[in-house]
Formats: sequence, structure tokens, C-alpha cells
Amino acid sequence: MDDLISKKELLKVCDISYGQLYRWKRKKLIPEEWFIRKSTYTGQEAFFPRALIVKRIEQIKALKDEHSLDDLVTLFNEGASVETTDNFDAAVFPDYLWEYVSFDRNSVTLEKSVILVFIDEALSSGQLTEQEVTDAVAVLTTIDLKQDMSLMVVRKRGIGLFIAAEGNVCVDQQSTIVFERRYQELVTQLKINYLRG
Repeated sequence: MDDLISKKELLKVCDISYGQLYRWKRKKLIPEEWFIRKSTYTGQEAFFPRALIVKRIEQIKALKDEHSLDDLVTLFNEGASVETTDNFDAAVFPDYLWEYVSFDRNSVTLEKSVILVFIDEALSSGQLTEQEVTDAVAVLTTIDLKQDMSLMVVRKRGIGLFIAAEGNVCVDQQSTIVFERRYQELVTQLKINYLRG
């Protein structure tokens, strides 16, 4: 399971109030399944998957002043679709991303857009080498991406390996997942990129 963060630590790290957290939960901006109840020496306490919740709260905070919470609910709803056009606006992607792909800027499909978002997040994470990103893109451009896929880079003894898999992935104890994104997370980030223009 992901590294967990306590509610108390989350409120401090993200600089939000208890009220904001539970308002966003009621609005379904934060999924119920992210609230993990555990027994502690003080009783029951809520914990969250650290990477998922911190990223979601950062997204909400960045967008809430310009967009209604109802709009954000639609944005984060995994069932909500993005345009299925074969002509996404290439201008929402920074120029440096195009160095990693060979497809035409004038014909950017949803799948190609998701690959560009993956590259952007992988590079921004600071966790991957340029070679690992390049190797991941080489695989991504040859497979059919599916909604329930996880895309990850696993490192063992200094060597990175890109994995695109449906369902759960187990790695041995000498391996570390250094970067992971679910397909649907990348689609959500794509929607956010379009909202921001």
C-alpha cells in the first residue's frame, strides 16, 4: 500500500483546515476510499494515501479560485470523459516535451496527450533520469493505453525498467517503484491543463 499520511499531518502539510477537508469530501472532490480508518493509541484516526491526497489537494487549491467546486467535481470524476477529438491543442504542452516524441503536433489524440502529460510529470518529479523517461516513451508509443493501467518506472540496482500494467503490480524487495501514475490520473491532469489554458 502507498505511504500513508495522518489527517493531522495532512492539514499541516497542505495548509488547509479540517472544515475544508471535509467539505471537499462531501462534494466528492476527495474519494471516500482515500479515508482509511486506523486504530491508534488515542482511538480511531483517519489516514490517507500520501501521494494521491497531497496532489489532489494541491490541484483543488490551484483551481478553486477560478472554478466552482461543482466544476472541479466533474473534472476529477474518473467517469467523465475528455474530448475524443483527434486534434487536441498542442499549445497546452510545453515545447520541451516534443523533444521526447516523434508524433505530429497537428494531430494530437487523447492517447498522445496522455503520453505528453506522463513525460511532463515524470520529468517534473525529479525521480527519473532522462534515459528512463526516453525508454518509457519508447514503450508508451507502441502500446494501447487502457483506463485501468498503471504506468511506472521500477529501479533495481540502479537500472530502471518501465512497466505498463493493468491491476496490481508486485515488485521484489530489491526493487523500488520510483515513479507511478495511473492512466486516469494523467487524464485528470490533461483536463486541468485545458482548464488553465
